Amino acid sequence: MIKRYLTYVHSKEPHHRRRHALAVAGVVAGLFFVVWFASFSSRMGSQSVAAQTAADQAAAAATSFQPATAGIEVATTSVYSQ
Repeated sequence: MIKRYLTYVHSKEPHHRRRHALAVAGVVAGLFFVVWFASFSSRMGSQSVAAQTAADQAAAAATSFQPATAGIEVATTSVYSQ
């Protein structure tokens, strides 16, 4: 089947061959996109994250926002005068 198609395309003019090549490339890229999109939800979600309790999630969020230094960090744009 593929040999017959290649023989058919080879007998055509160069601009027809380019059009066929573009169509085949589009179909292959479309198939890759469909497979990628179909597997997107399984790659992004996992059972361990979904099974966490609210307390576990809150503890993880609190520890991830702690600064790396032991001192107090203050960010302000106000100027206080005494």
